[in-house]
Amino acid sequence: MTHPVLADVLADASNPGPTYGPGDLLTAIAAIERPMELLSSWDRCQSLCSTFDHEYGFIQLARVAGVRPSNPDMKKWSALLRWVLDELSGWSANKDTQQRALAAVFIAGTMSDIDHELWKLLPNPFGMNQRLVEMLQAMLKACKVVIDAPLHVREPIFTKAAIERFSAANAVKDWKEINECLDGFGDYISASPLQTQATRILLRCGKDGFMSVLAGVDDALLATSFVGAIGDEDTCLELAVACNSQHFEFAALRGSANRRQSAPMGSAANSLLVKLSADPRRWHDLMDIFNRYPVRYPRLQKALGRALASVPLAAIQDIAAIHLHDVAFDDGGRDNVAACLRAFREQATRDQREAMWRLAYDRWSAWDFARSESETNLLQIRGSVLDYAIVGYAIECLDINTAAKTRSDILTRCLGLHQNWYVSATAMTTGWNRCLSSFQPFGHGEHILSGSDE
Repeated sequence: MTHPVLADVLADASNPGPTYGPGDLLTAIAAIERPMELLSSWDRCQSLCSTFDHEYGFIQLARVAGVRPSNPDMKKWSALLRWVLDELSGWSANKDTQQRALAAVFIAGTMSDIDHELWKLLPNPFGMNQRLVEMLQAMLKACKVVIDAPLHVREPIFTKAAIERFSAANAVKDWKEINECLDGFGDYISASPLQTQATRILLRCGKDGFMSVLAGVDDALLATSFVGAIGDEDTCLELAVACNSQHFEFAALRGSANRRQSAPMGSAANSLLVKLSADPRRWHDLMDIFNRYPVRYPRLQKALGRALASVPLAAIQDIAAIHLHDVAFDDGGRDNVAACLRAFREQATRDQREAMWRLAYDRWSAWDFARSESETNLLQIRGSVLDYAIVGYAIECLDINTAAKTRSDILTRCLGLHQNWYVSATAMTTGWNRCLSSFQPFGHGEHILSGSDE
């Protein structure tokens, strides 16, 4: 939902009215030989932002504190946005040889934007200015990301080694290693004001112009900074589906999966996942990153489930990436996998579902609640992250007689436990709880077939 103050300003700016630019800012920029260089870093452009804020402080109050400007200030803001539109529509390198006007537009856009909405909602008469489009493309193609701050990494502990590690992984597209490096870089990866404003203005001119920029992105750091520059999640995912940059595809998926939001990812995420599944090696690596511990990526689960109903059958095999361990029945990871498989079940064919359930059952039964790990003890009945799939196996892969025999075999094993020798009472308790834990999904399957809700 658009910020109400921004919506009112944009509506007024779309109508004819007075036009005037940020006088204090333009005066300050006139004294700078290459002002765009300052916009390549948030730290370096703070003086320009402060100059703008001195003249338009009410905008900052509206953005940060939600304070609605007075009517005269609203008119002043509208006049500023009309000036921005005029400058962009008529911009040329001959008129703005030092890019001073463009730098002022970038600062005004940076300081006026709320929730990444400004450039999406402003009228775009400047979209036909090919000279502007070409300049923005050149700016973005020249963008680089330089990590020059201490990193929160364990090994190695110094910046140079961390960068070397990333560079080696980036060169060979080792996605797991790239992901670990990006986690270490953290907040030090951010788009500059120049990159952010050029990206959003170029996208407002039309996505085709921006696609040519993405075509040359072969660095995960740069791709991640572009995800931040774009800001809007759906736009990022749609661009990732359409582009041919593997690094941007990865950055868009990673950025969306890591967002701290409760809403699941949209349909563009499904399309991106299906696209990525066409490369078996990369798909395997991505599932190892995003699906080994599903509790870390709750937003991804429904999109992944829907995508699994459309990927090649071989790609389903990568459910094996999930780390198996016993969990409480209210465990978040168990719920996430259930959400994924529920979305899969709603769209998959019967053959696809049976293939998924059998694959999950084979892995689950071989694991058998860590039977091969003598140091693992079960002191109570527990679940697993694959329980939903095992219930699916019991319902859709077994006929009534086979399902009944499976339950009976588990109970017979339980009743015969006292005949075995155990190294301790804990070991016997573990054996008992392992059997009862194995019984739960089959018992639940029978409960569902009797007419109960899921």
